[in-house]
Amino acid sequence: MAGNINGHPDFFKDTRSGVISNTSDAARRSYREKKQQAMRQVESQYEIQSLKSELSEVKELLHQLLKNNGT
Repeated sequence: MAGNINGHPDFFKDTRSGVISNTSDAARRSYREKKQQAMRQVESQYEIQSLKSELSEVKELLHQLLKNNGT
C-alpha cells in the first residue's frame, strides 16, 4: 500500500516499508545527473591532490639531486 506525501505529488511512501519513491522521471534523471557530476568533482579533487603530492615528491628529489651534485 502506498500513499501520497502532502505537497509532493511525485512522491509516494510505502506504508509497510516506509520507503519513499519518486515517480517523476525528470526528477530522477536530474538527481542522477547531479550525483554523477558530484562524483566527477570528487574524483577530480582526488586527482588534483594526487598530482600535487607527486609534484612535491619530484621537487624534493630534484632538490636532493641538485644538492648532491653541488658537492
